[in-house]
Amino acid sequence: MADTTKTIEEKLTTVKTSLSNIKTSIVNKGQTPTGDITTYATAIDNISTGITPSGTISITENGTHDVTNYASANVNVVGYIPRVIENGLFRVVNTHYNKFTLPEDVNTVFEGALAYALYGCYVLTSVELSNLTELSTNSLTSAFEQCTSLTSVDLSNLKTVTVSSLQDTFNLCIRLTSVDLSSLTTVGTGGMTSCFSQCDKLQSINLSSLTTVNTRGMSTCFSQCRQLQTVNLSSLTTVGNKGMSSCFSQCDKLQSVDLSSLTTIAGEGFIQAFSGCKILSILNFPALTSKSFSHYTNQFNFMLTGVTGCTVHFPSNLESVIGSWSDVTRGFGGTNTTVLFDLPATT
Repeated sequence: MADTTKTIEEKLTTVKTSLSNIKTSIVNKGQTPTGDITTYATAIDNISTGITPSGTISITENGTHDVTNYASANVNVVGYIPRVIENGLFRVVNTHYNKFTLPEDVNTVFEGALAYALYGCYVLTSVELSNLTELSTNSLTSAFEQCTSLTSVDLSNLKTVTVSSLQDTFNLCIRLTSVDLSSLTTVGTGGMTSCFSQCDKLQSINLSSLTTVNTRGMSTCFSQCRQLQTVNLSSLTTVGNKGMSSCFSQCDKLQSVDLSSLTTIAGEGFIQAFSGCKILSILNFPALTSKSFSHYTNQFNFMLTGVTGCTVHFPSNLESVIGSWSDVTRGFGGTNTTVLFDLPATT
């Protein structure tokens, strides 16, 4: 039995040595063997018949291509996004991208599909996603974060943002100046947390169709956008718990925010929402009613911390409802805040 085992081991050693010699022979002939013995055999056959790989194969479609007899390949697959695995996450190989688009028939991005896709792509200048209408959970989380050359983003048909789908997506895109979110209606839980945080050159944002922001939906969304001057939230009716918490904090040049349709604020909906907005001089809440608040839950807690001389206007009938709240009597944490109940009464 021992002799038989020895014979098998000797034969295996011989086979391994032979395969190693074959590989060496192929390499010496200028080829690179990969895969199983079938691939080796093809390469050996080419050597024995004198065939030397030459020419270039053009690859324009996804799939498996036989490149055995070609010296090089020219790959140009329209819509193909090369990806690698890094730290357990799929990421796009981003060295040469200056514009990011999706095929025209793609109108949604599924859970996690493009998370971290082009993180830190320093050559990217434009993101064209105008065909998207909805996003799933974490679908674009940090997808374009720290793309420091990015200047424009088109999400003009996007209507629904779900859980964390735009979290940190454009964070630290320091050259971003233009964003179109004019069709957006609903932001889910944590949907846009820190989405545009520290976008230093962003001056205005059109969110004129937005009606609902759920729990932490826009928390720190525009934090430290130091050039942001105007925000159109004219259709916004409902803000969930901490929905706008620190949303515009440290926006040094913010002058106006249109909240003309806001009717419902839950929990700490506007906690620190405008903290550090140094030149913000006026806020109007003309649509709030006595039914806008179930009870006192620090809805406006520290809303104006670091702000001096801002005047906040409410409907006249709300003085008896919120006039004694500590948020109100303390001027929302601001300095020399004026609170007036001078707007037309609401029902």
